[in-house]
Amino acid sequence: MYSDNPLDIRCPGGALHFRVVDGLLEIRCNNKTCTEGDSVVVYHHYSLPELELVRTVRLQDPFARRPRSPRSRKETR
Repeated sequence: MYSDNPLDIRCPGGALHFRVVDGLLEIRCNNKTCTEGDSVVVYHHYSLPELELVRTVRLQDPFARRPRSPRSRKETR
């Protein structure tokens, strides 16, 4: 699905804005409508040059904050 040499478009700060992979424009989206408020990363893939939406992929966000599990407390007597 992905080539070894995608075209990455980044700002001077290094943030990835979009990239072209295998002839598709890939855009990372963090809009609440697309993520549905979940801790996911959404990628929209558009055809070039028509810019028609081909597919949307939702993946688990590895950098999202997760709720901590309650720590077990040791009882001391």
